[in-house]
Amino acid sequence: MRRALLGEDDVMRRAHYPRVATPAASGYVPGLETPTMMFLVTLELNARPADQYEDLERAIKALGNWSNRLKGAWFVESRFNASQIRDLLKPHVGQGDKIFVARMTRGWAGYAMGEGFPEWMNRRQFDAPSRA
Repeated sequence: MRRALLGEDDVMRRAHYPRVATPAASGYVPGLETPTMMFLVTLELNARPADQYEDLERAIKALGNWSNRLKGAWFVESRFNASQIRDLLKPHVGQGDKIFVARMTRGWAGYAMGEGFPEWMNRRQFDAPSRA
């Protein structure tokens, strides 16, 4: 049985998908490691039926570690910044769909998020590494 696109309560894992291409203006240099950060990606999908966003789901999963325990929202640990994530997802949505991406801090709280969620979140990278 195919899993639901959004709101799945048992999915928290490292994405095993090829990395998506970066926007040309990103300054990305292959081989140069960029630190990961946590983002909240929220979506309001209206352009087509929910089961027709497989390309969007693949694009989100390709960003890095992810969890989609809330309907219409994904927690994503990625090397891209918020603008790059938005730009990478835009080709996969239609007219009338909405995307919002925000960098998260360690100051989060949740309720009834499911077993293992706090531990998963606590293993994520929230703070930018200090530059020596």
